[in-house]
Amino acid sequence: WPSTSTDDDEEYPVDLVHRPPHLVTQPELNDLVRDLELPKGKSQLLGSRLQQRNLLEKGLKISSYRTRQSTLKLLFSEDEGLVFCPNSTELMIDPHKWRLFLDSSKTSLKVVLLANWNDLPSVSILCEYEGHARKNSRILDKICYHDYSSKLCADLKVVALLTGM
Repeated sequence: WPSTSTDDDEEYPVDLVHRPPHLVTQPELNDLVRDLELPKGKSQLLGSRLQQRNLLEKGLKISSYRTRQSTLKLLFSEDEGLVFCPNSTELMIDPHKWRLFLDSSKTSLKVVLLANWNDLPSVSILCEYEGHARKNSRILDKICYHDYSSKLCADLKVVALLTGM
């Protein structure tokens, strides 16, 4: 078969064919990990694979994903079988743009901050993990709800739990 390509092929300009690959920077990798909503393990795997193919900028650290939760971990406390954020205002820019959602089942209790317009991800601020919250009607005090007074969303069984009924 005779070749039909020429050096002046307009579909593949020479500057694109011989251009070196773009090296991913730390902010670009962080944005990609966030946009793909990758957990810690998958973030490290992505970084490792890009590093194997020499697609990362020199000096970029993929090990930073191992401890990315450490700054948020400082905002949470543990007491009586509950893990909670006693100062939820540190997680929010404007408390009036958030509502507090409480959900309970036979096996768990969760308190989550939801953005009013659903334009931001939800933020978990309390989680029961040993069944002790059923006895504890002071959940709103634990998360300092009265300090920022967001709208409260809950069903009647949760209201009964909170009021000690």
